[in-house]
Amino acid sequence: MSILFLMSMFFLSFAPLWICIVCIDVKSLIDGADCPYTEWIGLCLIVFAFIISIIIVVKTLKRQMNQNCQEYLGYFSRGGEIRHDNRGLS
Repeated sequence: MSILFLMSMFFLSFAPLWICIVCIDVKSLIDGADCPYTEWIGLCLIVFAFIISIIIVVKTLKRQMNQNCQEYLGYFSRGGEIRHDNRGLS
């Protein structure tokens, strides 16, 4: 796994924390903060990092799935035996 994937998974593992921070920042903006720029910067950075992390994780998982995945199908023959047919996914 690449370091980008690992860092993205680490960032996404704290999703409940980021959601709480976004809610706090939005509430602070609604209530009329003294310096709203810090809330806007925090919101933009969290949303940007969250979107980038999701994109990295999805692309990495799709690439991994296409590389090493095989489909195993089992079916019964006339004699009652289970036979396996493995086909590579494309």
